[in-house]
Amino acid sequence: MKDLYGCIKIVSLDYEVNVKWTEKMQTVRKIKIVNLRREVLKVSLWGDPAKNFDCKAIQEMPQSVFAVITSLRITMYKNELIASGGDHTCIILNPDIDEKEEYKAKFSEVEDKMEIVKPNVSEKPNENNTKTVSQLYELNPKSCKDDAIYCKASIVGFLIQNGWWYKGCTLPNCFKILKKNDNNELACIEHDTDTGDKYLPCYRVSMMIDDGSDETTITLMGKQAEQLFGCNCEELVNKLSLRHNKLYQKQLRTPLVKNMYLK
Repeated sequence: MKDLYGCIKIVSLDYEVNVKWTEKMQTVRKIKIVNLRREVLKVSLWGDPAKNFDCKAIQEMPQSVFAVITSLRITMYKNELIASGGDHTCIILNPDIDEKEEYKAKFSEVEDKMEIVKPNVSEKPNENNTKTVSQLYELNPKSCKDDAIYCKASIVGFLIQNGWWYKGCTLPNCFKILKKNDNNELACIEHDTDTGDKYLPCYRVSMMIDDGSDETTITLMGKQAEQLFGCNCEELVNKLSLRHNKLYQKQLRTPLVKNMYLK
């Protein structure tokens, strides 16, 4: 766990999300905090710190808000540092530390005041954008690629014969599968560049879903898989030893019946 300090630049209103397997709702609030070089770090607050953050009182402060945020979990996602805090996280406003005056002088302009924004939350499922498994077959992927389509179904099994993650390109926003070239080195076809032995673990999880009337196979990648497992792929792969990885795959082979909305 890490502590950090900086000026709070942007805060979202709090909102509720459904946490991975549990079907339980959790309060979340997003914060952007900046350092003296005006580099931005995104912070996600979960639980009580998200609920108790008094946006209105802070916004009424005459100057920018210097803060120390404690007990944060720092991870790397898509080559970007991301911080998240839970019930043990504390937010201390304008603490009496040496760095306070330097930050106050740096962020003294009107445009440096904290901004409150609406959360970027996807459209909620309703009768117009919710489909059955059978209806999914009738959709044209090209015509609805920009629409939010939901299917309420149960995960009944994982298909991991070919693994559940792949070695992806490390360049920002690429994530293409790396393949070995003639020199037996990993390379990205998209950029025609060798990466040596460097790669970014990326989710590619195939599963069977059933909505009670039909079933199908789907593959989760990126953010959808992260929501399911509760962490990014690199973090999960790094935590798992070979023994734990085999145990994890054994657990994935066990059918899981859990209702959830799939987007």
